[in-house]
Amino acid sequence: MADMKTLKNQDLIMAYRLMQYNATPERQAEFMQEVVKARFLAPASFDPEPEEEEDGKLKLKPDTKVMFPEVSNNEGKKYFPAFSDYKSAQKWELKEGQRLVPTNFEDYAVMILRDENAAGFVINPFDENIR
Repeated sequence: MADMKTLKNQDLIMAYRLMQYNATPERQAEFMQEVVKARFLAPASFDPEPEEEEDGKLKLKPDTKVMFPEVSNNEGKKYFPAFSDYKSAQKWELKEGQRLVPTNFEDYAVMILRDENAAGFVINPFDENIR
């Protein structure tokens, strides 16, 4: 991703708002299409820490472990946070060693399938809170 700060996903947010206003099957399908197309930002930590190349890309060593934090709702269900834009991602307090990384729907599908405790992922947990 060229520059995380320019990520917007305006079509995703518009489709979500239209679906909220009138939740027809067509609007739900349009929203899901936007979710699948979208690029997200996710907090992640690495072991060992990656090297950052001159172009800003991360260079991971073989066998690097990538860990994604989860958030819980009131019922204790765990979700991976996904941010639709840099402004929303700034509401997440990065812990030491965490950084924002670009992700997509397919990445979240893999994370969820690998973690039996994950209920899914949540888009903009501090704003729209889309699960």
